Amino acid sequence: MPLSLKRFAYASGFLLLYALVWNILFPMNHDYIFPEIAAIALGSLLLDRLPWKVSENGLFIEVTAAGIFGWLLGYLTFLPFALRAGAALLFCAVVMAVSRQFMFPMISAALLPQFVPGGVSVFYVVGVIILTGSVLLLRRVTMARGLQEREAPYSPSPLDLRRKLPGWCAAGAVMMAALLLGSLTGPVFVAAPPLLVGFVELSREEEKRSRFAPLLYALLCAIGAVIGTCFSLVLSSLDYGQPLLRALCFAAPPVLSYGLMLLLKKPFPPAAALSMLPFLLGGQWLFYYPFMIGGGALYFALMAMLLNALRRKKAAASPVPASPQAFPAAPISPQPEASEDLSDFYYTAPPEEDSASPLPAPSSAESFQKISVDSFVSSNAGEDKP
Repeated sequence: MPLSLKRFAYASGFLLLYALVWNILFPMNHDYIFPEIAAIALGSLLLDRLPWKVSENGLFIEVTAAGIFGWLLGYLTFLPFALRAGAALLFCAVVMAVSRQFMFPMISAALLPQFVPGGVSVFYVVGVIILTGSVLLLRRVTMARGLQEREAPYSPSPLDLRRKLPGWCAAGAVMMAALLLGSLTGPVFVAAPPLLVGFVELSREEEKRSRFAPLLYALLCAIGAVIGTCFSLVLSSLDYGQPLLRALCFAAPPVLSYGLMLLLKKPFPPAAALSMLPFLLGGQWLFYYPFMIGGGALYFALMAMLLNALRRKKAAASPVPASPQAFPAAPISPQPEASEDLSDFYYTAPPEEDSASPLPAPSSAESFQKISVDSFVSSNAGEDKP
């Protein structure tokens, strides 16, 4: 069996076990549902290397910190939704800038409690800690069994904040515009947290994807939303006394999303998280969920393409400083006098003659060379006379 299928079996088994435990112990408590765990499991178990610039310890700490901050922020219900969402985004940006470790799914962990009316209970934080720790533990098991390569410890590189800040502000403005639109029109899931995570991953400067790749990933997000909605409708028709069937319905959407992405060879963790998000919804919004996600995914894909195009245009217009060693062209300057040292004005190759020769090195100034030779001949002629 190929390694990719073995890792697929590990990730699928983990999600099924998680769904089974949740449906047996806490079937009525939705605070244990952490959709971003599907994305973290995809990035940590199915891929050869972590798709984020973060260490394993940094992954656990940042996701946990974001979950705690989002849980506390969700209780400030007297604040407008857009203000709480903006505070969550700012918190994540500051944490990643200070630590220089960029675990983008922490955005979803901090934002998700703001989408739940009245906030979430402390069980949300417990679920985030247990699930994230379990994924990292299973990742070490797969490494020990030779299913994944052991990565070198991640060491944060220096962050040029002055150069990064304009791009971060532009991305923040795009996300806040979607959040404001969602809060005004009602269905805020046009800016669902996994969509924001996907937008950040598609628009970051280090990504080397084709120009139209965001449209394909937007389609994957829409497909994941459709799969999740279908199984959520099936789950709502099952009794709580059928934990195994409920667990299969709960684990099936991310597993099918994994399979589709492996088949297309286009892994995109936010699409897996979007397939689990419908289980948090209910009522009338569940039927509109695929359309909200499809519209939001298209918006963020177009914005990612726009920001990437502007970045490429700016990079192409920036002048590249020439190195004097690589381009030893003589500068444009007035012709120097004959008595001056020409080595200060021109780059000349080393003379081929013997270094012990009394003759000066050849120069590009013919007048100076002629004067020097004539004076040398006349002086020698004067010394030969008796």
